[in-house]
Amino acid sequence: MLQTPGHFKSHPRAFTLIELLVVISIIALLVAILLPALSSARGAARSIVCLSSQRQISLAMYFYADDANDYLVPSRSNSTWNTIPPYPYDTSDREDRHLWPALLIHLDYLGGSLDRGSTTWNVFACGEAPNERGDGTLSNPGWHTYFTSYGYNANQIGASFDILPASDPARSYTPAKRLEIVDPNYKLLLVDAILTTAGIADPRGLGYNRVAQSNASGVLGRPDARHSGALNVVWIDGHASSVRALDPDNYASFYTADMFGNGGVGSLGQPNVWNRYDPGLKPK
Repeated sequence: MLQTPGHFKSHPRAFTLIELLVVISIIALLVAILLPALSSARGAARSIVCLSSQRQISLAMYFYADDANDYLVPSRSNSTWNTIPPYPYDTSDREDRHLWPALLIHLDYLGGSLDRGSTTWNVFACGEAPNERGDGTLSNPGWHTYFTSYGYNANQIGASFDILPASDPARSYTPAKRLEIVDPNYKLLLVDAILTTAGIADPRGLGYNRVAQSNASGVLGRPDARHSGALNVVWIDGHASSVRALDPDNYASFYTADMFGNGGVGSLGQPNVWNRYDPGLKPK
């Protein structure tokens, strides 16, 4: 007897090759659209963590000043400064123990350990700095605090290179007092920094613990616009902000370009951003 059409067993229809290719193309398109957004979100999150770390370090600096007759932490110590409270302590057991990050840690203003990778050390390590993401290695692991991701305004604030005469040895370690700094709400305290030698950025992406006011040669820390073309900055009064660089791939332009919108004079080469005493123009 013949079967009626309703008696035939139905089978699910398979995808054709063209349909599979269309589905794969749609998935690839969605991935291409979403990945940059996810990468941007991760970068923004790292920038927020970086700014928070700088803010935490600045608070430790202010706690230090509370105990040191209003002096901010020196960018580096020596035997003379080591006699002034909240000192003394021994700086002879490792090469970098006299630098400001080590002083804050050892004197318990941040607490913890100087060891690279420790919770305390990570406060000094920006997630956007190439070396801190594991893309490079230190040539001398004992010098951790030389290569922090954040640079201190050393010449004018952490020391007195630009204040005292060259013949005065105290110029290299005498910091500013907070109350003597004019217009602290737009004078630079900390900034994202990268090590440069003779004007060339370190190929390993190492940071540096001090930043310089001018675009000079030599081994110095320079501002580093590592956050999608922006720099994170903490100002002397304690507030933190992000400053966008007009030419982020050319750090020398930071000293000439009007990043702060001050009519052509809002650059990191202007004394209004760095100087201890001189009033200046307020960055936006």
